[in-house]
Amino acid sequence: MTFSLEEFCQSYPDEPQPWSHLSKSSIDFLKKLGLSAIHPFCQQRTDPFPSDIPPMGPLLVDEHHGTIFDKIVTVIIQVVPALYAMGELWLRLFASAIAPIAIVYLVMDHAASLSTTTTTNQSNKTKSNGSSSRYNRWIAISCVLSIASSTVVMTDEFYVLQFGPQYGGILLCLATFLSLKACQRYQLRRSAAINAVLLLLTVYLVFGNATMTPQFGGDDLPDTIEEGLYYNKKNTLVSDIVTHWPAITRTYSPQHGATSWLPTGDARTGIPFLVNFWHSPHYTRVWLPTHDDEVVALDICFPPTGHDRTKPIIFVLHGLNGGSKEEYVRDLTHRRSAEGYTVIVMIARGLMDLPIRGWNVFHGARIDDAHTAAKAVRRARAPKQPLIGVGYSMGAIIISNYVARSGKDCALDAAMAVSGGLDMRHMAYYKRALRLWQPLLVEELRGTFVIGKFGERYRHRLSKKQMLDLMRAVHVMDVDKQAVVTYNGYDDVIHYYSEMSAMGDIPMNSNDLENVGRVGNIAIPFAVLHALDDPLCTWRTVASKEGVMHPSNLVQTGSGNVMMLLTKGGGHVGWPSGFFPSSEKWRWMSDAVGGFVTGVEKAKARSKSK
Repeated sequence: MTFSLEEFCQSYPDEPQPWSHLSKSSIDFLKKLGLSAIHPFCQQRTDPFPSDIPPMGPLLVDEHHGTIFDKIVTVIIQVVPALYAMGELWLRLFASAIAPIAIVYLVMDHAASLSTTTTTNQSNKTKSNGSSSRYNRWIAISCVLSIASSTVVMTDEFYVLQFGPQYGGILLCLATFLSLKACQRYQLRRSAAINAVLLLLTVYLVFGNATMTPQFGGDDLPDTIEEGLYYNKKNTLVSDIVTHWPAITRTYSPQHGATSWLPTGDARTGIPFLVNFWHSPHYTRVWLPTHDDEVVALDICFPPTGHDRTKPIIFVLHGLNGGSKEEYVRDLTHRRSAEGYTVIVMIARGLMDLPIRGWNVFHGARIDDAHTAAKAVRRARAPKQPLIGVGYSMGAIIISNYVARSGKDCALDAAMAVSGGLDMRHMAYYKRALRLWQPLLVEELRGTFVIGKFGERYRHRLSKKQMLDLMRAVHVMDVDKQAVVTYNGYDDVIHYYSEMSAMGDIPMNSNDLENVGRVGNIAIPFAVLHALDDPLCTWRTVASKEGVMHPSNLVQTGSGNVMMLLTKGGGHVGWPSGFFPSSEKWRWMSDAVGGFVTGVEKAKARSKSK
């Protein structure tokens, strides 16, 4: 990133790019928007950065490490949990393939041992002589992998959600029998010991609960929540939206094009980010001053035929540490702009190398910037032209919080949250994400955004002990404790998660249907799209098996404006489609948003015609 205002301004032309290539309707929209194409900081003759605030850029002083030993400990703490998480995650990603392959290999070996004229003792002797050590090594690896991967398929909540426990149980029984025979035949004592430990671990995972009854998938399994669209049929506008929302765009299953060979939320999350790529749409950037004298960017993509005043404007909030260059944002922008919609992506403060002159860096509980941007777009739109907000991941959390807190003052006409959360306090207790995904994400968050962009500002507000804790953070929640909670003055991480949540003002798992908090103030149609196998943002952040957050109850809150679209699979901002996901990219997710936009567009048009 650029670390000085001079470098930042030099990366942009002195004069804004001409709009001559745009259509007249697009230029008219930009003029009505009235925002500068040159960053306001770059227009000031004096340095806009206060002298008493440290400059942007990486950490310059390493005073939190007292000795070289402290640095070594920090590196170990940063690396080891991430390596462990990576290994376990890869095992879980491919367990459903590893288990059958290893079992088939053991079956072939067992069949060969039955048909050969060589006795078991002769085989053992041969083994001891070392003539088949390489083959024995593969047998030993297959024994361990077959039981380990079968245990994962039988006990992991996502595999149980997809296949049920029976499939994994059958695999484990076969793996155990074949491994036992192979270990006896080849005298694989080490493999036998490892498998014994794995089987004890399996027993613990199944019976290690308070009631000592068999439990597959743990207590995080959403086994009583059905997938589908939940909405309040008494709300006529919402019902009209559902009527015009194509069913195929809100149904995720192999029968409707979902990638069948990606069985869990881990795979449905990771694979799309590895294989899906989009070229950048043509954005026109303008700059929007905020209430605290900072600046956010609006990247606007007009349809090929120009801005259409008769079609809704799609207002997008991107994910954490992202922007308009995020691949799934590009996917939505390409698909919807081709249909005639103008797509506007708000770049959050400090992201995509945007400069911040004060102390108020980005955090997930700030909704003022979204409100300021939505109001600016609303003033520029045509009369009664719908403005529809869409948020992804962190952007979904923010847009959910915004529509709940703003109530009737919301500047949007409808909104959709994709892979976000309504009560983020549950993330503090989601052990699976803390163990598997957060150690892999924490270095990117800390190194690129926190320390990489605002290192000196954090050093000035945090004590040496707090900086050391930040550098040794293993989970995203640990980063939140220091980089957000301490830096911004929240009481603790639960207080911060409460403030960033649409439903953070009522007790967790509340059964009081009369006291629903600020979510009951939502005054616009608001759709929540979430996969029950989301590995990063647990389903408990949007639903529960009973109480206020049960989908059937949640859609009845307030005026009935909340809509819940829950899919059994999909992962986090994933929902891969087709046998080769790279060919379809994020089509299903973008079309789900497009279907909602279409529903709102037609429902609004119908209400205007009455």
